[in-house]
This record gives sequence, C-alpha cells and structure tokens, in this order.
Amino acid sequence: MFYYRKPDKICLDYQKPVKYLIVINGDKIRVDSDGKTNTYDLGRNKMMSQINVLISACMTGDIDKLSSAYSLTVNENDRQYLVGVLPSGSAKSYMKSIDIYLDKKDFSVQKLKITEPSDDYTEYEFTAKKKNPLIPDAKFSVK
Repeated sequence: MFYYRKPDKICLDYQKPVKYLIVINGDKIRVDSDGKTNTYDLGRNKMMSQINVLISACMTGDIDKLSSAYSLTVNENDRQYLVGVLPSGSAKSYMKSIDIYLDKKDFSVQKLKITEPSDDYTEYEFTAKKKNPLIPDAKFSVK
C-alpha cells in the first residue's frame, strides 16, 4: 500500500515476502524492516535526506525534484513511459538503479523497481489506485 499527502508525507507499506514499512513525514523518516525500527532526522543525516528526495520523486512521479546527481533516461511504448534513474556519488552505495513506469493517461506511477548494488531488487506494482482519499494521520506517524 502506498499513501501520499502533499507536500511531504509518504507511507509505503510492503507486506510480502517480508514486512517492510517506510514512513516519511516532513524532516523525519521511519523504516520498519521485519520488526526492526529505525528513525532518522533528515536534517542531520545527509544520506537519508538524499534517500528521501529520491523516494519522494520516484513515488510521486515528480522526477523534476532529482538533482544533477542522478542520470535519467526515458523510454516509452504505447501505454507507458519508463524513466530510468541511475544514482551517482554516495547514493550508488545503496541503490544501483530505479525504474519508474508512468501511465501515459494520467502520469501516475504504475510500477517502481529499485535495484540494489548486489542486483537484488524490490518491485512495487500499483493497482486499484484511489486519488484524494482521506488518510488517517496515524499512517504518517514516525514515532
């Protein structure tokens, strides 16, 4: 499940094959990985701040937010755009590439594939999309 509230709240709740949760709320980010929780202050952690920008841009499809520190490629077919994101600098140590699939009809994110340097990857597919639903504040809690 993916939840987004402008301007700076994201919740990505991944259930299979393991539970994984990323919550971004303003300048804080919480990562829950199979029962282990870490919370970061983005103002004090440059690497996590870069991850925040990258995740926010990719999950919302707003790739204009990405700085020149990322190399972008764009391909298309009759249904979608594929934006390839290659990080540089310190971001390369935790991400090899990101592929963002955007629906040509409404530019919403259809699929997101994040590949690690080891070539392991996580792929998110977005179906049953709902725009502008009421989302409880608890979804964006970083406590």
